[in-house]
Amino acid sequence: MTKPIAIITGAASGIGKATAQLFASSYDLVLGDIATQKLKELALQLRQQGSVVYTQECDMSNATQIQSLDDSAIRNGKIGAVLNSAGVAQHQAEPQKIYAINLTGTALLLEALTPHMADGATAVCVSSMLSHFPVCQMATGFYAILENPLSPSFYADLEAFTEQYQPFIPDNAYGLSKLDVRLLARKYAAMWGSNNARVVSLSPGMIHTPMSAFEASQPGVQENMDRLLTITPLGRFGQPEEIASAVQLLCSREASFISGVDLLVDGGLTHQALKLFPEGRFNSAPPLTGVDP
Repeated sequence: MTKPIAIITGAASGIGKATAQLFASSYDLVLGDIATQKLKELALQLRQQGSVVYTQECDMSNATQIQSLDDSAIRNGKIGAVLNSAGVAQHQAEPQKIYAINLTGTALLLEALTPHMADGATAVCVSSMLSHFPVCQMATGFYAILENPLSPSFYADLEAFTEQYQPFIPDNAYGLSKLDVRLLARKYAAMWGSNNARVVSLSPGMIHTPMSAFEASQPGVQENMDRLLTITPLGRFGQPEEIASAVQLLCSREASFISGVDLLVDGGLTHQALKLFPEGRFNSAPPLTGVDP
């Protein structure tokens, strides 16, 4: 029997890699990443285990490469699952690049997939716990801009709106871009539902990945992570494999009535952090010694 196709962006490391390894026995894989050498090494490993794997260089700020990834999938089978885990964090790029990859790239991918998502197909888009903080949800008028990142005036509209909220917005391009992932999941869930296709977002907390390791190396970030770890109810970082398991559940028949919502996979951290750091500024208080009951 022909296996359905699973498309995974950001597949060369972290959550994307863990999901590719988990999905390899159930799907034929179309893997995209800018780290082409690591992508080839993962593909070789999975092929040696008997999996069918196609790879595609894919920069999520490049519309042509996103379309090529989609084309590669539909040439090789019926799409069953999608994980969009590619992204850049706050200290990895300037704000406009963060928006282009995390936000516009997500919209381009979902738009390209729209004609091909049917009969139980599911897309999971990786957001972040930071998207749940009020500083990223400060005005409902912002939603109308964020939900249309493919508009020709998007960046001009974004700049005009964010000027009202200095100095918060420049420090939160990552959180705002990830809020958009959640909004886009809601938008496309409404569009795809009539074809029995679903889209959800998933917001990880602190997860051991190369991205989080890079962020921890930046001035002041490790201290913030330590502070958050102290108030995480489960008392530890998550692992990429735990996020992959959540993705697997969301793409399964057991989740067939879940669409247009966000799943927090954070060890209980977000709601504890909202009590103590409602603005999302985790360096605004001394180190904590226990979980707020």
